[in-house]
Amino acid sequence: MLRLGAASVLLAGLAAGQSCGTLPVTTSFSGNAIKLPDPFTFLNGSKRYELGPMPAAPEVQASLSGTRLTITVKANGKTLTMTPTIRMPSSGQGPFPALIALGGVSIPVPANVALITYNNEEITATNPRGKGKFFDFRIMDTLEQLGPAITKIDPKRIAITGCLRNGKGAIFATEFSKYINALDKLPHNHHILATIIAPRPFLVIKNSGIDYLSPISSYGYTSAARMVYEALSATDAIGFSQVAYGSSHYQLPSSQNADVAAFFNRFLLGQDSVSTKTWKPDAKLNLDLKRYVDWTAPKLG
Repeated sequence: MLRLGAASVLLAGLAAGQSCGTLPVTTSFSGNAIKLPDPFTFLNGSKRYELGPMPAAPEVQASLSGTRLTITVKANGKTLTMTPTIRMPSSGQGPFPALIALGGVSIPVPANVALITYNNEEITATNPRGKGKFFDFRIMDTLEQLGPAITKIDPKRIAITGCLRNGKGAIFATEFSKYINALDKLPHNHHILATIIAPRPFLVIKNSGIDYLSPISSYGYTSAARMVYEALSATDAIGFSQVAYGSSHYQLPSSQNADVAAFFNRFLLGQDSVSTKTWKPDAKLNLDLKRYVDWTAPKLG
């Protein structure tokens, strides 16, 4: 997943939201306010069956005309239509890997990767709040339904990206992916969003020069998430690159281009020899992770 002030992730297939589990009748909060909750233990003390089974996808009808996908979703007697656009590589026969960009793209995209631009404001408007088609997001269903013979896109090699609030959207879109076997048995909770993505690729790109982008917080939660990747023997799949630059959170400095390219090359373009050991926090930021984490990660993979 590539994240610019927010995020992008490898996924294949999306499904509707999960219902919440049953909480204990009485809950005692023991004053652990400054600690990051243990993602391997749930509120009731259990370590399994937190998410439950994945519900079936709604009815999805799809078509492709030129560069425009038309997606019609029907569920519970309601219908909505979305029309993301596709920019194909200028050469090659495909099927190509693809990047889904929420609201637009702020990172360099390799020439041999297709770009699908999705107007998420159509689904949930920023202003006014409460307007839009809400969280229905069926692009993956469409790519799988039409197939690479029509779309020229490989649905098994998809990334998602977004900047600022759309980065959070990229994380949520990945969490609702069905690209994990035995989802109900994963020992992950929702406290640290990035842990739900593990062991899929997740790259966080941050501008540490803007306070309201929470550089220390981003460094802290990604470091905690990395412990989960370590538990799954997948540290090469999580990256963090933090540089102080300018006053715009929608810009990517050239010094971070190589970090983005490495994740594209290895996880979308199949170049397994490319190193993705990217862990570059701002040297000026001091983080004592032990101050916030009092749990240890088990060995899962």
